[in-house]
Amino acid sequence: MKHLTSVFSILLLITICACSDIPAPDTCLDPENAESANWLQTIIDEMENDTSQFAIYGYITTGTYDGQRIFIIKNCCVSCSYVAPVYSCSGQSLGFLSYQGNGVHPDHIDGEELFWKRSDSVCTI
Repeated sequence: MKHLTSVFSILLLITICACSDIPAPDTCLDPENAESANWLQTIIDEMENDTSQFAIYGYITTGTYDGQRIFIIKNCCVSCSYVAPVYSCSGQSLGFLSYQGNGVHPDHIDGEELFWKRSDSVCTI
């Protein structure tokens, strides 16, 4: 019986250690909660339906800032004056990308990657 208890304890320990490597599910934009994505879908719809000559420059990236998933509305137009707004997962404005002042410092964003861009985008991200 003592041997069986030891084996059970070892198996339990292995199971607990193995489960700790599984990343937590990303609850941001959870399909079960459609309202969580409405604000972002509205922005995407506006960008897709934009008929201006600058529409082909817009795109959206996502990353992690201060432990939370964020979305950044960006523009790859090199001759445009543009400030990139940053939003939390819930759609709350966190300010703008900025190397100075109270904005979101680009160097403090982890794992930034492309989230969306138009099919006719000229951006090479």
